[in-house]
Amino acid sequence: MDKSARTITQHSNKGMTLIEVLVAITILTILIVSFSSMLSINFSNIFIFGEQSKAIAKAKEKTDELYSIVWSANNPATASAALTNPSIGWKRDYDSLFESPTTAYYFETKTKTVDGTPIQGYEVSVVVPYEEGKYHVELKSFIEDVN
Repeated sequence: MDKSARTITQHSNKGMTLIEVLVAITILTILIVSFSSMLSINFSNIFIFGEQSKAIAKAKEKTDELYSIVWSANNPATASAALTNPSIGWKRDYDSLFESPTTAYYFETKTKTVDGTPIQGYEVSVVVPYEEGKYHVELKSFIEDVN
């Protein structure tokens, strides 16, 4: 028998080299940092969308309040007088809506035509700021004057 056939290969049991460990740690660090920044962005978006949903609900609530003012008035003059009350958020001009730190609305008396029939009413814009005034929600609607 040949001696070369009996040669036993020795394996090193030393483990990973320092370079391999550093590369693995670097890759893991990059992955962890990218996932953590992605999660923080997603959490802040969830919070902002929650605030936006609350603002939308508040705008709808204000619009419902304005509907009830118009519909409970005895005549158009009474409705207009009730709507022009600054204590409930009325603003004199549309542009001032976006400067208000609280819920505000603006309206104009309008005549809309539906199927050839003129309908008197109020075109209302309700603006609700959120995120400390950084963003706002605007809800526009037409309230028919039933009087």
